[in-house]
Amino acid sequence: MIARYPGRCSCGADVAEGDAIRWDGDAKKITGCEDCNFTGERKRSVDMSCVRGGGAGLAAALRRRAAKAAKRRARGGGR
Repeated sequence: MIARYPGRCSCGADVAEGDAIRWDGDAKKITGCEDCNFTGERKRSVDMSCVRGGGAGLAAALRRRAAKAAKRRARGGGR
C-alpha cells in the first residue's frame, strides 16, 4: 500500500506521502514500512557515542570507556 499522508510507523520511522507501507485498518495505524522491512519492529542500532577519537575503531573505544569508568569507580566518582 502507498501512504496518502505523512505519518509514523510502529517502528518509529517517519513515513512520507507516497512511501510503501503496511496498514492495519482495524487499529488504523501503520504497522510496517521500508525502514523496518515491513516488520513493524525497530532495528537494533549500535551506540556510537563513545567513538570520538583515539582511533582503532569501536572495540578500542569500548575498552577506553570501560577503563575510564573503572578509574572513576576506583577514586569514588560513582556511576
